[in-house]
Amino acid sequence: MIPIMMLHHEHNPDPQMRPPSIPAEKREGLLETMIAGLTYIYRYFEPHRRALAHIPARLPMRREEPKVGRNEPCPCGSGRKHKHCCMASSPTFH
Repeated sequence: MIPIMMLHHEHNPDPQMRPPSIPAEKREGLLETMIAGLTYIYRYFEPHRRALAHIPARLPMRREEPKVGRNEPCPCGSGRKHKHCCMASSPTFH
């Protein structure tokens, strides 16, 4: 990851984020290290990708409990309106 970060921040507008200037020989070494590292990462996650290959990319999300209106009391029992309690932090299911 260090070679990737060094090359990524090389032209950062913030001078404190920039690494020291990299000579051409060192740059080539960084690129070789980065390519080898990316190949290793790709191979490491290959079994995971194969295991997930049969799952469709987009599964619809369905709510299992009845829909709660925004102005109804929150089902968690707090006594507050649903829109000010749990609805503010929950995802929307269609």
